[in-house]
Formats: sequence, structure tokens, C-alpha cells
Amino acid sequence: VGELREGPAQISREDAKRRVVIGFNVRGRDVQSVVREIQMKLAEFPLPTGYYFTYGGTFENLQQASARLKIAVPIALLLIFTLLYFTFGSLKQATLIFTAIPMSAIGGIFALLVRGMPFSISAGVGFIALFGVAVLNGIVLIGTFNQLKKDGMNDILERIRVGTRIRLRPVLMTATVASLGFLPMAISNGAGAEVQKPLATVVIGGLVTATILTLIVLPLLYLMFNSERGRGSRFAPFILLFVLLVAPFCANSQTQPGNEVRLSLAEAYEIALRNNLLLRSSDLALQRSQVLTTTFLDLPKTGIFAENEDLRPSDRQGILKIGVSQSLEYPGIYRARRHQLQEQVTSFSYSRSLKALELRRNLEVLYYTLWYHQSKYTLWQELDSFYHASAYIARLRAKTGESAGLDSISANAKSMETHVQLTTIANDIRMQQVALKALLNNDTAYLPQSLSLGKVVTQYPPSTGPHPSLLIQAQAIRIAEADVRLARMSQLPEFSGRLFSQRLYGKPDPYSGFSVTVGVPLLSLRTHRNRVKAAQLEQDYQSTLYTYEGIMLRAQIEQTEQELAKSRSVLEYYETVGFRQAQEITRAANLAYTGGEISFAELSQYLTQAIDIRKNYLEALHKYNLAAIQLNYYQNR
Repeated sequence: VGELREGPAQISREDAKRRVVIGFNVRGRDVQSVVREIQMKLAEFPLPTGYYFTYGGTFENLQQASARLKIAVPIALLLIFTLLYFTFGSLKQATLIFTAIPMSAIGGIFALLVRGMPFSISAGVGFIALFGVAVLNGIVLIGTFNQLKKDGMNDILERIRVGTRIRLRPVLMTATVASLGFLPMAISNGAGAEVQKPLATVVIGGLVTATILTLIVLPLLYLMFNSERGRGSRFAPFILLFVLLVAPFCANSQTQPGNEVRLSLAEAYEIALRNNLLLRSSDLALQRSQVLTTTFLDLPKTGIFAENEDLRPSDRQGILKIGVSQSLEYPGIYRARRHQLQEQVTSFSYSRSLKALELRRNLEVLYYTLWYHQSKYTLWQELDSFYHASAYIARLRAKTGESAGLDSISANAKSMETHVQLTTIANDIRMQQVALKALLNNDTAYLPQSLSLGKVVTQYPPSTGPHPSLLIQAQAIRIAEADVRLARMSQLPEFSGRLFSQRLYGKPDPYSGFSVTVGVPLLSLRTHRNRVKAAQLEQDYQSTLYTYEGIMLRAQIEQTEQELAKSRSVLEYYETVGFRQAQEITRAANLAYTGGEISFAELSQYLTQAIDIRKNYLEALHKYNLAAIQLNYYQNR
């Protein structure tokens, strides 16, 4: 008779492994942020060995398309620059026109932020289209400058004024026509709008900023690279101001050392749970202890004997006896041994939890340290851009006689010093990446997310239980108690029995019999008592260690909380006052320098002070994060 049971409708497999698919639709949000949030939620639930998560569907297509864009965008930029070079036959003029691309990228990114749209594949395609259109303005403007020069207009300022006036209308018409052409796509709400809107938004926003900045910045750059001696110094304040405004955007877009892959902390923890060798060894030790629990019934080997002990002078044949023998320990010993092995399994389970907690702490320390060095690298890039521009301006002033050359020497020295610092920070990043590779058991060089350095959260829900290190020590006490019980059981009698029969080999009128022996530890009683005493001393030793571990853990928590409070007070100063002061120093110094109230050396001093405030903020935030990570570890969060 068949039996009906409830079960799954189907069992799916992939690569000979069972697979369970959970599907859902995303509305009102981008797929990548949804998946990232899911990864953070799932990271709170460690999976058993052999289980793991993968993400497919639209997210998988997004990842694949993003990888293709990483190849297509550099190729497109390279082709644009190559065509510009062949068109004008000048590397300098090709570079000038190429500056329209970062100018347009600023507008495209800003337009996405204003409309609340995430970066998507269609937005990436929009950037490629935008780059091609944006350089048209530069081609028109530089082409006009070159034609006026051929016509005999050698005064560069007059050439710029006439050229920009002649080409103002064509430049504006080029951007306006292209923007109006994309406008229906930008405001569409029908089928396919989710693809059209990001693309059109990027193009329209990028063309607006590219047109404005091309009419202002490109003539300044043209003047800077083509001016005669003494002409460029009067534009130094404007060039320096432009560098200070654009440097943060450029610094964020520059590539860090190497070809790295960016990932979030939740993604890194998921990789670590799958690949970390120390955690894998803990799983193997736990499995080994679970297998050993089945060996509690360890019976001695069964004996087969043959004896002839009834020989006498009148009977040389005697009585041949063949049988089996078996020894048994006291039955309570087997229960005590099983209990001991089960306690050891629990201890290995706690040890595995401790390894997972230590893995998360070590991973967070590495991740946030790497994130700190990345933010520091970005900050020094801004400083490097400023000193590079300052060195050029100082050289112009020295050539025109406005300064004695001391500013030029100082700016060059600062530029070289900043470059050395960038190299040092890049080496620090590589060192942290090597440590992260070892922890993740992975050959990929990872970088954190390309965001400002974040703050570690300490306001978690209360801990679900004691720290695993205390659980391990408490379990060591229970294992010692099991050892005491087992040592006491070993004093109890042992049993052995023998059974024989001549029927085994067909004797007529056969002899049969048995014997039972009880083993009592009369001569080894003192030895057994000493074993019990040693086990009791081990129990007292583990209890003392447990008390010590608890005291030390409470002390470490209190010390870390004090360190966290100290770091928090310093951090609050920079968040509430320091940043605002840095911005005010930068703004006031630029106004004073533009108005001729301070010298270049004083401007450099003030701006360096503003950068130092931001650098000290990063260091304070890094100390706070390390203390917060350690506190979360001690509190089992």
C-alpha cells in the first residue's frame, strides 16, 4: 500500500548541487541597492558548511553589463582622444578639447543625483554618448582659435575674445539641439522609460555643464598653455580657484593603485565565511568530535582460546577445551564516557562561534583600515592637485618678476613631498590588501566602496548571550566535571567471562562450561584515587580560569568604552566645528588672495591648515572605528 507525504513540487540542481530559487520583482528602487541590503541582512545568519547564496536574474545581468562597460568606456575615451590627435596634429590641443569630458561627466552625475536615479547600464551608455557630443564644442572653439591665428591675429587675448564671440551661437545651438532631442526621453513614462530616462538625463545634464564650462574654462586653459611670457600670471587666481573647485571631483574619479574590485563589508564577510581556512578547520574539528561521540562503547577485543589443563600421568590426553572470552567495563563507564564526548562536541561548537566572531572583527579592522587609507589617498590627491597648480602659478609669477622665486621653490617642494606621501599611502593600501587576501583566502585585490569613510555602528540590539570565550571556558569546567565522573567510575569493578564447549568439534558426551571473573582494583586503589584527585584539581583550575576570563572581559569592555567615548568627543568637534572652520578658511583665503590682500605663501599656509583639519578628522574617525569594532567584539554583537 502506497503512502502519501507532502514534499517539494520539484527539486532543482545545478552542477550536481541542490538549488532553491527565491524570486521577486523590484519596483521604485534600483536592483543593486536592493541586493546590497539583502546581503547585509543575510550576513547576520551564518550558513552551515556547504551552503551559500548566489544572486542572479537582473542583478547578474547588471554585473555582466557593468563588466562590459569597464572595457567599452576606456576604449571609447581612447578612440575619442586618438581622433582628436589626428584631427589637430597636436597632443596639447587634443588634451585641451579632451577636458570637455570630465566637465560633462560632472553635469551627468549631478543630473542623476537631482532626479534621484541610480547609476545603471543605460546611464553608462548615456555617458559614452555624452562624451562624443561634448567634445564637439571644444572642436568648434579650438578650430576657430587656430583659424584666427592663421589669419594673422597673434594677440592671444584678442584671439580668445573674437573666437568666443564668433562661436558662441554655434556652441549654444549644438548643446540646445542635442538637449531638446533627448528631452522627450527624459520625461517619458511609457514602456521602456526605465531605460530611456537615465540615458537622456545624463546627456542633458552633461551638455549643460560642458557648454558652460567649455565657454569659461577652455579659453582659460588655452590661454595658460599658449600665453606669452608675463601674460599668464594675472589669471593665476582664477586657475587656482578652478583647481580647488574641481580637484575633489577629479580625486574621487582617479584610480587607486592596481586593478581592484570594490565590495561592501557584507559581501566581504560572505566571502570570508565561505573561504576562510581557520573557520573551515573549526568545522572539521567539530565534525571530528561529533564522529567521536559514537565511540563511547569501546569494548575490549573478543578472545578465542584453546586449552588443555586436565593432564595427569594416567591420562596424557586430558580434556581439550575451545571457546571464547570477553571483558567488560562497569556499565556506568560507558555512559560517563559518552557524556564526556558530548561535552567536547559542545566545546568545539563554542570554539567555532568564537572563530566566526574573531573573523568578523579581524575583517572589519582590515576593511575599515583599508577604507581609511583609501580616503586618505583621496585627500592627498586633492592636495597634490593644488600644489601642482600652485607650482605652475608660482613659476609664472617668477617669470614676470612679481616674486623672487621663493614661492616657486616652496610650491615645487610641497608638490614633491605630497607625491611621496601618495606613494607611501598606496603602499599601505597594498599591504592591507595582502592581509585581506589572506583572510578571505582569495587572490583578488579588493577595495572598499568608493564613498567617504563610514562610521562603525555601536547601537546594536542587546547581545543574545555571553561571549563565546566565556562559553568555552564554562564548557571546559563541564568537561572537567565529566572527567571526574569518569575517573570515579574507573574504580568500579570490571567483568570478564569465558565460554567453551566440546560440541564445537563433535566430541561425544562433550564437556561444556563457563567462567565469570570480577576485577577489583585492590592493588591500584591509590592510583585510581590520585586520578580522581587530579581530575578534581583540573576542575578547580578551569573554574579559576573562568573567573579570571570574566574579570578580564569586563575590564576590557570598560577600557574600550572609555576609549570610544574619548574618540567620540574628538570626532564630534570635527563634525560640528572642524569641517565648517576648514571651509571658512578655504573661502576666506581665496577671497583674500584674489583681492591681493595676502601673498601666495600665506594662501598656501591657510589651505594646508584646512587640509590638515580634514586629515585629522580621518585619523580621529579611524581611531573611533577601531574602538567601536573592538567593543562590538567584546559585547558579542
